[in-house]
Amino acid sequence: GTVYQIPTVIRAGLAYQPIANLSLLAEIETFLNMPISPRFGIEYKIHKNVFLRTGLQAQGNIQKQTQTFAQFGGIGMQFKDFQLQYALASQAGLG
Repeated sequence: GTVYQIPTVIRAGLAYQPIANLSLLAEIETFLNMPISPRFGIEYKIHKNVFLRTGLQAQGNIQKQTQTFAQFGGIGMQFKDFQLQYALASQAGLG
């Protein structure tokens, strides 16, 4: 018969806040049988309701033995129970 495999993802992350308005974030992720994908991010609160974010993610290709990087940036706004989040990402493979 047909054998189906359920994708398994393992993630672990840390957050560190060296000062009140700055958060440093790190995470590692892996699908079983795939290389580890580390992620790093920074969030800075520029106003009590406005946040700037940037990040970097490494993505490995086990067949090609290569490593590519994706960059991210974004802004977030929060007003009481309403949130607005906007983000951009670049992909090295797409140009």
